[in-house]
Amino acid sequence: MASWLAGRTVLLTGASEGIGAAMAPILAQRCGRLILTSRRQDRLDKVASPLSCPVRSIAADLSHPAGLDHLLEALEAERVDVLVNNAGAGLGGPFCNREPEELAAMLQLNITSLVMLTRRLLVPMLERREGAVLNVGSMAGFVGVPWLSAYSASKAFVNNFSEGLRTELHGSGVRVCLLAPGTTRTGFFRSAGIAEEKLHRSGQDPEVVARLAVEAIEKDARLAIPGLVNRWQYLALKVVPRSVVLPIARWIFRGAREAPHR
Repeated sequence: MASWLAGRTVLLTGASEGIGAAMAPILAQRCGRLILTSRRQDRLDKVASPLSCPVRSIAADLSHPAGLDHLLEALEAERVDVLVNNAGAGLGGPFCNREPEELAAMLQLNITSLVMLTRRLLVPMLERREGAVLNVGSMAGFVGVPWLSAYSASKAFVNNFSEGLRTELHGSGVRVCLLAPGTTRTGFFRSAGIAEEKLHRSGQDPEVVARLAVEAIEKDARLAIPGLVNRWQYLALKVVPRSVVLPIARWIFRGAREAPHR
């Protein structure tokens, strides 16, 4: 049976590493064409070269408004059937150790660029009455995470934005899906400034998460959470009091206290 993605053009942000790089070859096997975007052209080219479908690569830094404008301009003549908002970044350590410019760039990438890109591409999808948006949120978006407070808040936005938009678009022909991964073996901890190898070792392989993400689009899943432990945690968060959850989160992420000031 052919994939729902067959013949469709997919735009994948954050495609050069981590979950995005793992998702690209899976999408390439199922869709008609891929548009990949990330900050660095050389890394995009490395991901794109072995793929089995036509690919266009667009280097754009979505952590700055100018990068978003560049991407939107490059997409002006493109038909995008599926948008995968995977690009994201984290900042770890004490909140006041982060520079305002770092925080602004993270919020631009995790929230503003995601929303504005969705707004631009969703309108023609609604006119055609078909399409899909997959947003990559996080398990961290279901609870305020100490020493990742701004990051977890940004992912709470993504989680809630996805849920609200899906409900709003019910019956429109456009799918809205949320992927909420937990700890994943990517460069996240390094880029966030967190030297917590236990969290990294206990995480899931990005290929496993990527496959679930693509299946979520195909099945029109409201929410996809990789891993049985993460799914149990999600259910527990609905019933366990915050007075219990937050001290546990403090213990789990205690290693992030030592994230360096940069």
